[in-house]
Amino acid sequence: MMRLVWLLLCLWLAIVPARAKEAPIDPTQSYAVIEIRKLESPMVKGANMPGSVTLTRYDRAKGDIRPAIGADVIRIVVEKKPLAKTKEGRLYLVRLVPDDWVVEGSNGTAFSLGSMMFSVAPGEVVDLGVFTPSVDWLEGEGPKGIGSAILGAALFGSMRPKDERPVRIDWHARTSADMPLPNSLAGTTVVPARFDPHHKFGNHLGGLVNRFGGRASRPQGKDGGGN
Repeated sequence: MMRLVWLLLCLWLAIVPARAKEAPIDPTQSYAVIEIRKLESPMVKGANMPGSVTLTRYDRAKGDIRPAIGADVIRIVVEKKPLAKTKEGRLYLVRLVPDDWVVEGSNGTAFSLGSMMFSVAPGEVVDLGVFTPSVDWLEGEGPKGIGSAILGAALFGSMRPKDERPVRIDWHARTSADMPLPNSLAGTTVVPARFDPHHKFGNHLGGLVNRFGGRASRPQGKDGGGN
């Protein structure tokens, strides 16, 4: 009987999001809610790691990241201190300066070839929805099984794939099947972010580059080819 109770408790803990203590928000400030799902490791099939997203202030007139002036915060890496966690991902509430923002990158990849821009007004709380990062493999590629990864590490000294691939993002608006909004936003008006796609900028993160939605999201030209 006790074993059954223990199993039911473990199942309940796996399903119900684990929540951190939530501080009340400042109604004079602007915020964004974002759920980030886990990223499957490019090195070992079935091994997951926390996903991360970099949000950066954007100068739409210049078509590039807004330069830092003094102590201005221009870039926020969303990866620490989640409000809630499940087996699939984490929920964050981040304070943003009212401005235009762009999703600059995820897990080491810069989306400088084309990404999503959104705006935040003073005192506004926007819901960025659910972000699922994944490796943008070429057709026929994928992470290695654990046996192949261990063999590769023994022979070549590393589990890393020979040709590293960039990360892409699959996005959808929050639904009842996703993690609920945090309790700290109870009674607060939360508006869905209005995304504007295909904004380009310099690779200020270094490393690999891609589009927000990967190669499959390339805009189609008049001849049907990607730009």
